[in-house]
Amino acid sequence: MFSASAGSINLACSRASSASFSLAPHGGSANAVTTASYAVTLANTEFVLDDFKMFPNPAKASTTIELPSNIDKAVVKIYDNLGRVVKNKSITNLDSLVSTSDLTTGSYLVVVRTDYGNATKTLLVE
Repeated sequence: MFSASAGSINLACSRASSASFSLAPHGGSANAVTTASYAVTLANTEFVLDDFKMFPNPAKASTTIELPSNIDKAVVKIYDNLGRVVKNKSITNLDSLVSTSDLTTGSYLVVVRTDYGNATKTLLVE
């Protein structure tokens, strides 16, 4: 509910590749209005975090985490089969190599955490 007195209105919109809208009195400035209703549709550019790539898999000395094109940074956590974090590293599109040379042979869960959500994949270390 808005106040009937003059004042400012705060608007918020979601992040999108491009967005624009305008607010104006119906019929131009000559037709002053005391109340107005605007329907605003927010756009959402679809992305799928599960589209991150991890290679090579199985890994020996290292693996590379390739993030989707619209994500710049992430935190990678690698869990062993007992649920312990054995590796914790921040990555970017420019620095996405994760060393696995200190991990024993076996299966691990790799969790990629971003501002947009989390995704999990299985990593095999030889």
